[in-house]
Amino acid sequence: MSPAQAGTYREDLRRRLQGRLVVVGVGNELRGDDGWGPAAVRALAAQVGPEQQGQLFDCGDVPENYLGPVIAARPETIVILDAVDFGAPAGTVRLIEFDHAAGPAISTHNAPLGLVAQVLAADSGAPVWLLGVQPAGTQFGAPLSESVRRSGAEVVEALTELLAQGT
Repeated sequence: MSPAQAGTYREDLRRRLQGRLVVVGVGNELRGDDGWGPAAVRALAAQVGPEQQGQLFDCGDVPENYLGPVIAARPETIVILDAVDFGAPAGTVRLIEFDHAAGPAISTHNAPLGLVAQVLAADSGAPVWLLGVQPAGTQFGAPLSESVRRSGAEVVEALTELLAQGT
C-alpha cells in the first residue's frame, strides 16, 4: 500500500467507522494469510489501553461463538477483519459494507460471514463492515505473507487511532 493509498484509506475508515467501534478478527491462523484477522486483533490489543480491550474479539474461525459478547460490548459500529479473495493484488485492503439482505458469501469459515453480520446488525442495531485484505496464499502451515503483513500493520495503526479517539 503506497503512502497515498494509506492516507485515502484512513480517511475512509474515519468517515465510515463511527461511534463505539468493536473489532472482530476472523480467520484460521494455520492457513497462512487466512490468519490475518486474529493476528490483527492481537496486534491491536497490544497497542490500545485497557479501556478498549473489551472492544476487541479474536474469534478464530468460529465468529458465531462470539455473537453474544460482541453484542454485549454495545457497538455503534462493528468491523470484521478477515482475509478475502476479491481478485486484487495481495495485500490490497478494502472496506466493504455488508448487504444485510443477502450478505456476501465470501468466507471459508464455519458460518458464512454474511449471516454473522446479519445477526450482529439485527441484534446490536450497529452497521457491520468487512475490512478485508487480499491474501497471497492460504496454504496450511504457511506464515502470513509479507504483503499482508505490511498492509496489516497499516490497518492496525489506523484502527488504533480510531479506538483511542473513541470512534
